[in-house]
Amino acid sequence: MTPLQWAVLSAYARALSDTHPHRAPLERATQAGAPSPAGQRVALELARQSGMIEGDRITEWGRTAARAYLPRLGIPAKGNA
Repeated sequence: MTPLQWAVLSAYARALSDTHPHRAPLERATQAGAPSPAGQRVALELARQSGMIEGDRITEWGRTAARAYLPRLGIPAKGNA
């Protein structure tokens, strides 16, 4: 997982409800693939500049990108928020 993917997937996980069945596996995957703190700052800024995140919220474009990556983590893309 690239730092940019980490930023978008982390924002996507936060957008899911606490009870959503895919939130916990997604959080585990993003924790395992987290870049260094400096890398996280850069990745978040790249995600904001690319329009995938606004502030600390994921945009529709970010959601689309996150859903496209979910199958690589073994998480079905269908049925996600």
